[in-house]
Amino acid sequence: MPRPRRFFPPEYKAEVIELIRSTGKTVGQIALDLTQTVVRQWVRQADLDTGRRSDGLTTAEREELRRLRRENRELREEREVLRKAAVSSPGRPITGELLPADRSGESPPRCLPSGPRARCGTRGLLRWSSRPASVRTLADQALIEQIRQISLLSSIAYYRLFALPGKEL
Repeated sequence: MPRPRRFFPPEYKAEVIELIRSTGKTVGQIALDLTQTVVRQWVRQADLDTGRRSDGLTTAEREELRRLRRENRELREEREVLRKAAVSSPGRPITGELLPADRSGESPPRCLPSGPRARCGTRGLLRWSSRPASVRTLADQALIEQIRQISLLSSIAYYRLFALPGKEL
């Protein structure tokens, strides 16, 4: 079983680095309960951050790279969800339980999860749900209601015309 990873606060790391630089002792002499590799990495990273070395990434650059990679991974996952949704349901909007009650007639953004394992960022859904319904959506909802009424009336008329002779509806 692997040994649990130990955590060292930045103050402790700075003390060890300062001790190595000020005393002139080797890493092996200073790092008694630490591995020499870890202490050398701390010294190397401190040199990169202060500008003594230029053969690697500073801590700020590493954080930015980590953030960009995470964002890139999320965007790839969202793109994959969109691609699967477009293939599985062409022409049909994706709907879900996450829709607010007042926006249920409007089609949501296409980044909603479409399967049990699909993951997608909620940023687009939150942005969409906080916007008021568009004029086009409101007009579409009015037209849908008119179509429903006409369809209901026409189906009643259809049954009256083609009902069995002698039977009234």
